[in-house]
Amino acid sequence: MAAPSQIQPGYQFGNYQLVGPIFQRGREEIWHAHHHRIPDIEVAVKIILAPQPGELKLIEREFTILNKTRNCKNVINIDDFGEQDGLVYMVMQYASAGDLTGRIQQGLDLKTISTFLKAASEGLDFAHKLGIIHRNLKPDNIFLDKDGTLLLTDFKLAKDPELDLPVSNAGTPEYEAPEQFTDFVNVSPAADIYSLGIITFQMLTRSLPYGSRVHGVKVTELEMRHKTAPIPILIQLKPDLPSALQEIIEKALAKQPSDRYTKASEFATAFEKAISNVSDEDIGTLINFILPKNIVETQPAQVDLIPVENSIAAIEGATPTITVPETTQPSAVITPPPTTPAVITDSAQPVRDKVFISYSHKDAEWLAKLRSFLVPLERMGIPIWDDTQIKPGNLWRNEIKKALSSAKVALLLVSSDFLASDFINDQELPTLLKAAQNDGALILQVVLRPVMLEGTTLYEYQAVNSASNPLSGVDKNKREEVFVEIARLIKQAYKPN
Repeated sequence: MAAPSQIQPGYQFGNYQLVGPIFQRGREEIWHAHHHRIPDIEVAVKIILAPQPGELKLIEREFTILNKTRNCKNVINIDDFGEQDGLVYMVMQYASAGDLTGRIQQGLDLKTISTFLKAASEGLDFAHKLGIIHRNLKPDNIFLDKDGTLLLTDFKLAKDPELDLPVSNAGTPEYEAPEQFTDFVNVSPAADIYSLGIITFQMLTRSLPYGSRVHGVKVTELEMRHKTAPIPILIQLKPDLPSALQEIIEKALAKQPSDRYTKASEFATAFEKAISNVSDEDIGTLINFILPKNIVETQPAQVDLIPVENSIAAIEGATPTITVPETTQPSAVITPPPTTPAVITDSAQPVRDKVFISYSHKDAEWLAKLRSFLVPLERMGIPIWDDTQIKPGNLWRNEIKKALSSAKVALLLVSSDFLASDFINDQELPTLLKAAQNDGALILQVVLRPVMLEGTTLYEYQAVNSASNPLSGVDKNKREEVFVEIARLIKQAYKPN
């Protein structure tokens, strides 16, 4: 039996000689290789280290499935498989440009996203016509060849009506359709379309809509979110995206399979149509466009939006996709944003009676921890508001505007993501700070993670905890003491003068 350390350049599987490793995932290693007699024939070799009983059968099953899709240019081709020196291997098409995860990390413009979506949908539709359902679609399983052709790969969990199902009963919960959590076996093509919707959301925002295990979200919580949580609002994350994309994403990510697109290509066509009015010139010049007032609006995200690291998604710090938003008036002229962003205001003098919590959705887990300490205040009749309370169908900007105008206490959950949010800094903070100056609203800021406040508008305001002592750097007891102090200060603000 060959030990992993013996697998090195020059080692040969069948007719193919290893050139160099590409990557390793768990017990699988993928190597670049070429034909030992014809070096110009390049392939990739997937090697299963320490194969389990029945592993060769699984590879044979995947080989059989991929042999059926051989004529589809958007599904990876396979050439051979076997067992050698105690290792199981499969020889397949060499996708030299890497996986989609890497491209998402680099950032994608709308046209590239549309191209990738169309290619993936063609691969899925081809497989679906044969009765094959992938069941584990994710960026790690989508590759690009040297010409930029997108390839669907890794069909080892795929459902094929002519083959027995593999023993494994789970895919990747960050990308699974709601029904897959309940019944991984009896799924339809709609499950793959849902996964493609998650991937498209990720290409647009570099975020997963419902979080990830990498950031501590448990599988049971992911299941609940996929099944019940509303779909986050794209323009809250990327204000420069066409608003028409929201409806398209929502259809792809519908909770009920029957409410999704019937074919993946319908999804891709709808996406392409939504961005068809975005000109090349505008894509190249308009960045961080401030949305016109007549943008179609829907409810905001109600769950954390955490960019995913490592092998299952994208990274933080993305440059915004450069696009022009659609308006409800197709003939309207789009003009550049004003130098000073407009501040949300009300002409009437509102009654200030609410606690308004301002936070980045990337800090939603902190909001959840804090919320439990504020329950006693709510039972005393103190209204505490954050955007998770916006009901589906309501116009989220209007709801936030109303809540801002009635803020008696502004509770700011400060982090680098909070300060980096254009919406918070252009819309929420100016309104809240003006309320503090003119109407005596109380500003309470709690520093969640290391951040530099010097030079920001918040620097002159006292924080409940200092920036040098963020909550992420203290133990549980200290964090809870800060939460208790926040509750005390809020309660004090509601005492009669």
